[in-house]
Amino acid sequence: MKLSYPILFVIFTGLSLFSCSPKAAINTELKKELDMIMFTDQAFRRQYDPKMSEAERRDIADSLNLNYDEMRRNLLVLMNRYDTENTKKIETIIAKYGYPGKSLVGEPTNQAAFLVIQHSSVIPKYLPLIKVVAEKKELPFMLYAMMLDRHLMYKGEEQIYGSQGDERDGVAIIWPIKDVVNVNKLRKEAGFPETVEEYSKLLFGEEFIFKSYTLKEVEEMFAGQIISY
Repeated sequence: MKLSYPILFVIFTGLSLFSCSPKAAINTELKKELDMIMFTDQAFRRQYDPKMSEAERRDIADSLNLNYDEMRRNLLVLMNRYDTENTKKIETIIAKYGYPGKSLVGEPTNQAAFLVIQHSSVIPKYLPLIKVVAEKKELPFMLYAMMLDRHLMYKGEEQIYGSQGDERDGVAIIWPIKDVVNVNKLRKEAGFPETVEEYSKLLFGEEFIFKSYTLKEVEEMFAGQIISY
């Protein structure tokens, strides 16, 4: 059964979305466009964070010329609308420039296309490109690892790095991991700064206790309602 994507804003520990490293000879117009795309990608997801203040939420509404109350009532609808528009924009950009990596738009703007693809149904189309870009250090390898994990989860397979979680009806889990014994070693090699146990608390709160599940257990737990493309 196909379901909506999990509403989890992206957590980048050790990677800032809002600080920029100086970089020469970048495409400033493209950077400006991608920065706005990245802002809108995160604007609605961040509002699911209970720690976010009302002032911050109102600033987002003002930035997007939205009525605050209407925005709050229609967060999911607006997020899906912007996701669709952003995906079209990113596909056009990639067709023209290739992946807009660090050399072209600097950091952290090089994460913009990744974020949009990660929140779309076109991951299978661009996952090989993201891998090549990450191997060339135009994008942190950790982000490729996150996209690979999400791709595997949507295929109903075990993830590698333990970066993907799911929550239904108040039940939160880290998606089944292929090699849970060595997952923290793999995470470290990929650039993740935390163990899967630490990361799970960032996703679901300090009270969350990581537990390893099998695919069969998860299917039974969620009554066969597995996330898919």
